Amino acid sequence: MLREWLLRRLFGAIGDGVYFHAKRYFDVVAFTIPAIGLYESGKSIFRTMNDTKTTMVLSLIMNAINAADNFILIYAFHLSARLGNCNARLSLDGGVWMRKGVVNPAK
Repeated sequence: MLREWLLRRLFGAIGDGVYFHAKRYFDVVAFTIPAIGLYESGKSIFRTMNDTKTTMVLSLIMNAINAADNFILIYAFHLSARLGNCNARLSLDGGVWMRKGVVNPAK
């Protein structure tokens, strides 16, 4: 796949353990790309309509949720930091839900 080619081209000879974890990291990152794309496109649409307040509020809410969830997962549940990426994706999905009206923090 593309990830193996990219890892070999970027890093050359790396250890098997590092290679295994790098492939897993690429899988997690690839899973979050659609959510990031949706967020960025929604942000651009709101800014085009001169509605920068909505994008700022969504950004602040999602960053607060992400920070709180990371703290809870890492320190309260003693899980490793690798769950941070999964948590970031969930935060982005929450932003998409807010834009679609599923969740409305203003009410």
